[in-house]
Amino acid sequence: VLAYATFSQGYKSGTYDAGASALAIPNVLNEELNDTFEIGTKAEVFGNLRLNAAAFLQDTSNLAVGQILPNGVVRQSNEGEVRILGLEFEGTWAPTERFIGRL
Repeated sequence: VLAYATFSQGYKSGTYDAGASALAIPNVLNEELNDTFEIGTKAEVFGNLRLNAAAFLQDTSNLAVGQILPNGVVRQSNEGEVRILGLEFEGTWAPTERFIGRL
């Protein structure tokens, strides 16, 4: 049985909106900030049953989103905060030893 917990932080630097008109004031995009947490377990039981589970939370602020306007111009902007929650389950079962690939 393996149990784990992780935390990571990241960012994507700010930039200028590539679709902004050169005659207009350029649209400045702020940097995106991201915090991610994950906990999980991986277990092999009875020799032929593997069970994996994980839960995660991802918080992103200043998410940069692009949209195509009716006139065909692509506009990018920071759209606030996003929170993603997730669960992941995985299991494999081999009815006999012949189905287990061992190196």
